[in-house]
Amino acid sequence: MKKISIFLSIFFFSFSTISYAENIEDFIVEEISVGDSLLDYMTKKEITKIINDPKTESWKDEWYKINSFEALELQQYDKISLFFKRSRKFPIVGIQAYKNHDSLKNCLEEAREFIFYMMPMFSEKQRKINYNGGNAMFQWSDSGDYAGCGCKKDTNTFHFWFATKEAIQFSK
Repeated sequence: MKKISIFLSIFFFSFSTISYAENIEDFIVEEISVGDSLLDYMTKKEITKIINDPKTESWKDEWYKINSFEALELQQYDKISLFFKRSRKFPIVGIQAYKNHDSLKNCLEEAREFIFYMMPMFSEKQRKINYNGGNAMFQWSDSGDYAGCGCKKDTNTFHFWFATKEAIQFSK
């Protein structure tokens, strides 16, 4: 009984910053959602500085990635990265969140919890899952947008992402 209670506590705590969603725009990670404007978190001057920084990852001078978004004080994750589009409102088109673990076992456990949390939202055709590796990919069939997770085995880091189909092309 104690194990079940501990598991449920860990499970609900792990996803306290992720809300149940029917499409990618409904997920909230550390107060940020795909579709939000980056201008809600940074000034245009700060965004322009990122765009002009030669170290910033970009694709076709239209899509950009902030590797370590520091405009928010993170509560649940060790790091988040944002993908955004260069346009008038600088829409966020992708979010990656990272959480370090002390062991691969703990990382894989969190990945499995994420997978089980996401599974009911997708049909068999919409998901690709490798339970042993802690990796999964989910795709909304109507929009082509993606969600996924995995464990980086060399660092015991759990990560997950939500991204539009355009952001997935950029991140390949």
